[in-house]
Amino acid sequence: MNTAIQKLETRLNRLEAVLDAVGLPVQQWLSPEQAGIILGVSRKTIMTEINNAERAHATNQKSDVKYSVHYRKIGSNWQVDPLSMKEIINKRPELRPVIH
Repeated sequence: MNTAIQKLETRLNRLEAVLDAVGLPVQQWLSPEQAGIILGVSRKTIMTEINNAERAHATNQKSDVKYSVHYRKIGSNWQVDPLSMKEIINKRPELRPVIH
């Protein structure tokens, strides 16, 4: 096996072990609270983004937060893709659509 690939696998395994040790799951979809911890924002901030996106969708407004890309709902539980949501959280407010 290629040495570069072996080194990458070793680094990935170490990263997953560290995340597991601190109680952060290694998966695409996380709870708003877990996503907030990873992104350095509150659960309230994450839920505000979800609620604004849902309101925009219901009123046919433009939103940069998309269902099944940035968030989804399984049963009664919201889930967030922190990598996708990071792009939204880090975007300058003046570059984001205003939702009424």
